Amino acid sequence: DLAGGPGAYAILMCQSNPSLQVVSVDVPAISNEAKQYVAQYGLLSRIECRSGDYHTDLYEQGAYDFVTIFGALHQESPEQIVSILKRAANALVKGGRIFILDLMTDDTHTMPPFSALFALNMALTTDNGWVFSQGEIKSYLEDAGFECEKISPVPPPMPHFLVSAVKK
Repeated sequence: DLAGGPGAYAILMCQSNPSLQVVSVDVPAISNEAKQYVAQYGLLSRIECRSGDYHTDLYEQGAYDFVTIFGALHQESPEQIVSILKRAANALVKGGRIFILDLMTDDTHTMPPFSALFALNMALTTDNGWVFSQGEIKSYLEDAGFECEKISPVPPPMPHFLVSAVKK
C-alpha cells in the first residue's frame, strides 16, 4: 500500500481478508503513526508499517501480488506518476495487479464537476497537482508496463474512481 497514510485501507483489507499480509509505505512520521493505529486493531503481525518515499523507493523485485495507491497520485506530475508506477510494476509478480483509487475526470477535464473543481484547486495550490483523466491514467499505466482492466466509480458520496490494471 504505497502512500498508505495511517494504515486505514490496510486495516480494512486485512479485516476483509484473513490471510492477507500488507506492507504499508509512507514517510517516517506518518509510518510511525500508522504503526500505532494498526496496533490498536491487533494487526501488527499482518501489516508492516514501512518508512519510505514512493518517489524514490525501490521495492523487492517480484515480491508482491498486489500494489495499492489510494488518493495520492493526483498530487504528482505525469512524469512522477509513471516513475511511481514503473517501480510498483517492478515489485509485482508477472500478472500481479495494481489498484489505484483517486479522483479522475473525463478526457475534457470538465466532468464530473467535483473532480474538475478539485483539479483547479490542486493546480492553484500545489506545484504538480492536477486531476488526471481516465484516458491519461490508462496511458500512464501502459507506459509503466500495465494493461488497464477497469475504471469504475465508487459508490457515493465518494467522488473517486477505482482503477485495476495487470502487469504485462
